[in-house]
Amino acid sequence: MIKKTICIVLIMLMISSALVGAVNIIEENNDETIIVEMTFGDFEIKNTDTGNEISVENFGGLLLPGAPNLPSKIFSIAIPPGAIAEDIDFEIQNSVTIPGVYSIKPNALPRVIGQENPIVYEQEQQKYNENYNLIYGSDQPYPSSVVEFVRTSGYREYNLVDIRINPITYYPISKTLVYNSDITVSIKYTYPEDYSAENIMVDTLPRTEKFAQEIIFNYDQAKLWYTTAPLGRESYDYVIITLDSLTSSVDSLADWESVKGRSVNVVTTSWINSNYAGYDSAEKIRNFLRDKYPSDQWGIMDVCLIGNYDDVPMRRTAQNSGYGQPETDFYYAELTKPDSQSWDSNSNHLWGEDSDTIDFYGEVSIGRIPWSEPSTVEHICQKSVAYEQNYDESFKKNILLLGAFFWSDTDNAVLMEYKTNPSYQPWMEDWTRTCMYEDSQSSYPCDYDLSYSNVKMSGLPVHLLLLTGQVMEILMLVTNITRHNHLLI
Repeated sequence: MIKKTICIVLIMLMISSALVGAVNIIEENNDETIIVEMTFGDFEIKNTDTGNEISVENFGGLLLPGAPNLPSKIFSIAIPPGAIAEDIDFEIQNSVTIPGVYSIKPNALPRVIGQENPIVYEQEQQKYNENYNLIYGSDQPYPSSVVEFVRTSGYREYNLVDIRINPITYYPISKTLVYNSDITVSIKYTYPEDYSAENIMVDTLPRTEKFAQEIIFNYDQAKLWYTTAPLGRESYDYVIITLDSLTSSVDSLADWESVKGRSVNVVTTSWINSNYAGYDSAEKIRNFLRDKYPSDQWGIMDVCLIGNYDDVPMRRTAQNSGYGQPETDFYYAELTKPDSQSWDSNSNHLWGEDSDTIDFYGEVSIGRIPWSEPSTVEHICQKSVAYEQNYDESFKKNILLLGAFFWSDTDNAVLMEYKTNPSYQPWMEDWTRTCMYEDSQSSYPCDYDLSYSNVKMSGLPVHLLLLTGQVMEILMLVTNITRHNHLLI
């Protein structure tokens, strides 16, 4: 058996859910250890014109440009509340060399939609070449480890350790593949000196527990560490955060959510700014949500931000080389730790840097109506309610498909057809599809050529829009369309 110790190094990677496994907990001296046994599904190898592709059931892939495209997946393992992960070990229980020789394709460079920044492209191309030459010019195993520590994270009350599993090992020069199908992972943890069971969050809600069960590998074990929420508390599972000037404009939405059985509270940014500390308004809003989302407080599950991005601010993140400062509302969804330990862990007021320890589980769901004009907001809320109250299938089963080209070789009509054509989606057989593709280039038939004027003049009674591609003028038009319809991008 192969045994390795993983040093805890922070890597920002997306999280996936678990497959199968058994869970044990043991005590060793003064430390405690979580042991999980993991078994993975079948693998498949395909031959292509440019090399071999290998996949493992329910796994994604390692996407490092210039490196071999191999299966990979991130698993979240719970450790007890308040515990700190100290060491992670693993043992490979079953390892098989796959017969044959294989030329595994490297991952391509990401491609930019729109105007390419030549300086950034040159930098990325250089990284691609370095990765390719380093990995393919050697017979060292890639990836170097079957199990990698990713980060510590959390979902609501659960204390998590995220690990990446790379079940396929590739030896580039000898072109050999090894499948590691059974692995045992051990996580040793300790408690800080100031640990107290009184600090354990109380946060048991049926909907959030269902999601926790999907993402936590040892959920059945972890749920026993927590108590249920007390009765008789304030409860607001749906919170609207808006401006003082818009409180009456959102009445129709708040009333309808209440009719549906939700417990709704409308909170203004001015009230939050007066009652919560923070570097700026955005941090104050996040601190408010961190305080109130647990079920022993309000039990918040859904948040609707209503206001322009500057009035109810999005979080502007750190400078991204060549691409400005991205803004995001996910800042208000990921609430595991305070800014000083997550989004701005070095307290330099540059949020979301590579060194900042953000995880990718949203404790609450976030939506936004990005307007601050009262009549506009009132109109959108009323139309949203009317949409939900409308049971007319002749309206709701109409969809407008706008499929452009990302690049000269990428026709997004392929996506439109896959998502909606009854040949692939039989449940949409009785839907009315209106297709607008780039008629001069696309190999798929369409009802109209994709153009601003055709979208604007169609007057189609559609309730869904599926949009993709380089159609910036249409995106401008969609701002108005979405007041009456639902948009998928």
